[in-house]
Amino acid sequence: MKQAVYPCIIVDDDSSALHLMAEIFKGSRLFRLVGAFERLGDAIDFVRKNKVALMVADIEFPEEGLAYDLLRKAPKELRIAFVSGHGNRMFSGYAAMREIPHVLGMHPKPLTPEMLGWIEDSFVQDLELGGIVLPEPAWFFCYEDKEHTRQRMVSCTDIIMIEMKRTPRALHIYLNSTPRVHYKFSLALKECFEYLESIKPGVFLFIPRRGIVNKKNVRIEGDYLVPAQKRYSNLKLKMKIPFILMDKMPALIQG
Repeated sequence: MKQAVYPCIIVDDDSSALHLMAEIFKGSRLFRLVGAFERLGDAIDFVRKNKVALMVADIEFPEEGLAYDLLRKAPKELRIAFVSGHGNRMFSGYAAMREIPHVLGMHPKPLTPEMLGWIEDSFVQDLELGGIVLPEPAWFFCYEDKEHTRQRMVSCTDIIMIEMKRTPRALHIYLNSTPRVHYKFSLALKECFEYLESIKPGVFLFIPRRGIVNKKNVRIEGDYLVPAQKRYSNLKLKMKIPFILMDKMPALIQG
């Protein structure tokens, strides 16, 4: 039986990224590239006049705005995969993406053969099931300073541990990628753990009256949990293990 081939287009205001995507799609047995556009408006006009099964689009277009807003006007049968050089777009645009029919998801740039495989698998799944439930974004919103001025999105996998402290009164967040402390205000420790568990099940461990640790980013050292990778000034970072959990901690961390 002959393999079905579906027409697709790519959209990116960066001409070099557009060229790379075109080269990657030459290796697809599922898709036939029928258009490449640097303006999202031109791409939308094209899919309204031509049969197109898939659009792979950047998210941010300096002269047009965010693709989330414009693609609400696209044909409802069009499947859409987003790519972006900004990882936090998955978090900030999650609600907007869910409002657009047949969004396959988002992946960071650059487009690679492995990512093309994900697009192909997701496209087939969407065809068979009539839709895909997007995974919750694995990003965590916090502040870079104590004054609530500089905001930052961090990857959940970058978190080492989180503690509640009084100065400032906030959750203090310690990361693998930087020695600086980040902050989460107006959120209780248990609420924070429940949120993290909802988006990254099984990754974090809640330690009552102590804090939250990423099980993959800590190890046991005597009576304390310490960073598994001592890369920065978190060299002195440690969390006391409650006596009641001392014997159970190796199994809890490994689990």
